[in-house]
Amino acid sequence: MVAMIHTIRGLYNAFRYNERKIDNDKASFLYAMNFATPDDTLTARQRLRRLEERARLNHRVRVTCVSIKLTFDLAEELDADLLTKVSKSYMERMGFADQPYLAYEHKDAPTPHLHILVSPICRDGTVIPINLRKKELSKQTTQELEREFDLEIP
Repeated sequence: MVAMIHTIRGLYNAFRYNERKIDNDKASFLYAMNFATPDDTLTARQRLRRLEERARLNHRVRVTCVSIKLTFDLAEELDADLLTKVSKSYMERMGFADQPYLAYEHKDAPTPHLHILVSPICRDGTVIPINLRKKELSKQTTQELEREFDLEIP
């Protein structure tokens, strides 16, 4: 499992990228975390609005969204349930468990992967820093999850 973390200034473009993949049957919406409405009743507009609301809590910050891509080995056969468990565990260990985030399974490449959009802005307006330490933690976390979920190591 490989994780790539990107900071994004334009929340809307990252969101539309994933929603267009759904529209073109190249992705599916897996789940939303820390949203008041159940996943299966959330509209795309409601999903976007929640992330926008969080972004407005700190007008000084440029990075309003973090995009995380989790890529798995080609040999893996992952269903939505396992992808959800792995991604929720990843987000918890990375310190994003209390943040609103969206997970999308992409089906447009040979390797199984998913994209997660998360707000780095906390409820009190503080920001979770995305720095070298966070990226090192990500590498350690993916290695732990590979062992825990018996995933192939690419």
